Amino acid sequence: MFWCKYAFCSTLDAAYCAHGRAGEDEIRDEVLAPVNAERQLVSSGGRQNGRTGTNLPAARSMLDLVWSCSLEMEAISILNNASCEFHPSSLPADKAYIYVSDYTYEEGFDFVIKPHISRIVEDELTVITADEVKYNDESMLKSYASLIRETTTVIACAKLECPTLLHAFLCLTDEP
Repeated sequence: MFWCKYAFCSTLDAAYCAHGRAGEDEIRDEVLAPVNAERQLVSSGGRQNGRTGTNLPAARSMLDLVWSCSLEMEAISILNNASCEFHPSSLPADKAYIYVSDYTYEEGFDFVIKPHISRIVEDELTVITADEVKYNDESMLKSYASLIRETTTVIACAKLECPTLLHAFLCLTDEP
């Protein structure tokens, strides 16, 4: 598997990864920076759990996510075989995903990432002990839980732009 972190993966001017479509700035600013800032907040024990007034326990060993060129290729392939109007039928069972299809005008990946990160402000994870937090099918937090899971290490996103201003966005992580 070929993983990229920041600008060390491609000699192409526009794309970060060889045969990829996402640029270095959008990867860094719209995906890695917001997700890793949230992971660092959780890691330090500084993330409030919904409206409970209590924080999530600090993570034991949560590393920053890095961009995966192979996951980007997989996301591109899935979207190439999909349409903006319908949810893709061939999503991998061995990975977590965030899929959004919406009428937007030149929205970036932060259009997909930031709303899922901010859900923890309103909704709470309910299965918490002193040692761990478990995702318990809190439907509004499924994507959040996937992004901050300690064992998640890589992420990649792709975008499908349709002529009707409808865009489809797909982000994949290495953990289901």
